[in-house]
Amino acid sequence: MSLDAAIAGLTHCRSVLVRVMAGTGVADLDYRAFPDAKSNGEILLHIAGFEFLVLTAARLAQGERIYPETWAQLKSGFAREAGFTPPTGRELSTYLGHLDQVRQDTVAYLMGDSTRRDLEVERFAISRVAQELSATDRESDRNCYERLARGVSTSFSDDGAVDSRGMVDIPALLLLHETYHRGQLTLNKYIRSRKLRETAS
Repeated sequence: MSLDAAIAGLTHCRSVLVRVMAGTGVADLDYRAFPDAKSNGEILLHIAGFEFLVLTAARLAQGERIYPETWAQLKSGFAREAGFTPPTGRELSTYLGHLDQVRQDTVAYLMGDSTRRDLEVERFAISRVAQELSATDRESDRNCYERLARGVSTSFSDDGAVDSRGMVDIPALLLLHETYHRGQLTLNKYIRSRKLRETAS
């Protein structure tokens, strides 16, 4: 699949996500189906945060710099995995804004050089990314970032089908990850609506 086609697939996937979440209010974004579950808002930040972390690892492999100021807006998407403070009270437009900004950065990175779409598994230095982000974060302790690295590494292994060269296709990885979590959002919305109907009856 060409890079243009891969990016078109990401764009379509994101349009479906936006359509699924259209009209979702703050109470629904903060809703947790279970006490230890991610809220809908946390899932949205998780999608953006995972994409940011994957691209940051890819940038480090290319010898480029990272952008910790962006991460500060996204880390709440890993509250369950890493112990960061979960997001609450945010409007849908805020979450969509973060998703859009990260996606713009991703597309710019990939379109800058078509060979960047493949990330060598051995060079997925998520532990190094976590260490560098931890060094700029005065609010969270190092244990949070150690847990973050383990969680993202697991997701990367689960979603990133490695080819015979030991490479992972970044657009395919992001597509699989986002599609999986969009299913969670849809399920959360269904559970929330059922509970509201049961309460009203």
